Amino acid sequence: MYRNLTTLFIFFLTLPNVWAQATIWAPEGATWVYSRLTAVEQSFIILRYEKDTLYEGQLAKKINFSGFAITGSGPDTAYTPEIMLSSQYFHQDGEIVKWYNDGDYKTIYDFSTQPGEGWELKENSFYTCDSNPLQPSDSIYVTSIDTEILDGKSFDVITIGASDYWSIGSQIVKGIGSLQTPYPIPAPASCADIDGAVGRPEALMLYYDDNIGCLDRSSGYLSCSKIITSTKNAFWNSTPSSFTLAPNPTNSYLNITADISKLNGFSYSIYDVDGRLQDQQTSINNRKINVTTLQRGVYFIVFNDKNGATLTFKILKNE
Repeated sequence: MYRNLTTLFIFFLTLPNVWAQATIWAPEGATWVYSRLTAVEQSFIILRYEKDTLYEGQLAKKINFSGFAITGSGPDTAYTPEIMLSSQYFHQDGEIVKWYNDGDYKTIYDFSTQPGEGWELKENSFYTCDSNPLQPSDSIYVTSIDTEILDGKSFDVITIGASDYWSIGSQIVKGIGSLQTPYPIPAPASCADIDGAVGRPEALMLYYDDNIGCLDRSSGYLSCSKIITSTKNAFWNSTPSSFTLAPNPTNSYLNITADISKLNGFSYSIYDVDGRLQDQQTSINNRKINVTTLQRGVYFIVFNDKNGATLTFKILKNE
């Protein structure tokens, strides 16, 4: 019997590690800052992970895209307020990351791909081309995978060969993404006149998540701490101390403690733990939120103001 157990143990040791944990992309706190093509000011696009939710039949990561700019230099450097652009949804299936665009989840990264292999990169419907019709897809091939030191940290970097029609950049950092663009853009040789080229991503300048910390590729031009902790307007600068929900847990109503003037233009949405929308209101009446119709359980309330800022609270509904 002991011999059989020993043989079985050795057998499992020799099996491939099929249970190895997949690369975690967009974990808690994930934030990307890409520089953008502009004619005058230093312009950037910032991506912030908000939450996991259900979207179009898939468990997806909701990532909010905003834009901001930097004016001046030296002691006169100033950050303009962030302007909310859109919310985008990404689905991770093992080592594959897909982006929802034009009614479909499309692969943008495959962290498991080895040199000589690749994947299909489908078109980005946000872009058109006046001089040359863009093809609906392109083939991406990995030329090498190397360990590189970026901002004093070690990363696996996937190098991509030149493509004909669509590009996701020439280098992809495993677990972070492209060093050039967060979504497919037309390859340089495919279109000389890209509609909407102004504002197109150019390079990853900063990245942050709660595990890695800050990856600064801006040579100190950007302030990582300022961007990661930045807020979109003065309202959020005073939270959560001046904006509270009580009682929590609750049986019926949540009372909001806040300056009533700051609630103008507010809306809120309530989601269950699976990301399903349970309630949505375009205004807040009498500083109260009615949750009597919710079943017992854990929920998330997401507040949105007229400028696009968001704030999320976790609540517990009792019987």
